[in-house]
Amino acid sequence: MAMNAVILMKGVIIGLIMASPFGPVGLIFIQRSLQNERYEGIASGLGIATGDMFYSIVTVFGITVLYDFINVYLFFIKIIAFGVLCYMAIRTLSVRAEFKILENHQRSLVKSFFLSFGLALHNPSSIVVFAFLFALFDIGEVLTCANGVLLITGIFSGSLILWFTTNNIVHFIRETGKLNYLSMIYRLSGVTLLILSGLLLFSLIRPGIL
Repeated sequence: MAMNAVILMKGVIIGLIMASPFGPVGLIFIQRSLQNERYEGIASGLGIATGDMFYSIVTVFGITVLYDFINVYLFFIKIIAFGVLCYMAIRTLSVRAEFKILENHQRSLVKSFFLSFGLALHNPSSIVVFAFLFALFDIGEVLTCANGVLLITGIFSGSLILWFTTNNIVHFIRETGKLNYLSMIYRLSGVTLLILSGLLLFSLIRPGIL
């Protein structure tokens, strides 16, 4: 029972990481959420979370191959991940994020869902990221069919939580009319990515920390 709870919690954490609004997908989501109504933002978040769940299912079924490979080369993969995080941080800090509100749009929850779902599916590299996170959290060795379902449920839940929270924050800022706050948040995301890359570098120096 305790193991199932741990697997579920790890799934939620992985879902939160995968749903990070700091990258290109997050930028598109924020802009769409800003342009549309609150419920359309929820539908968009549901679409992205469903796409993440799809790739998590694919990864769970193929985990034995990917997990073994990543476990062997985890040190080198961490080095690559460190470089990628630094690149994303620098790019996030340097790109000028401009957010605009478009009026008189046609409301469509179904369209919002499928557009975001397609956006998530457009990134098949998510499979490798999932496999890397599974190896990082030591999931592969204890994964069974039963707790595999729990893991996927946790990933879906974590992704939903973050996208729904992001949507609410965006609409709260929209109601205040201070869109420059969104740019500030996006800049803070770049700083967060730098911190994460620092933690990853620390884990290379002190194995077992992360």
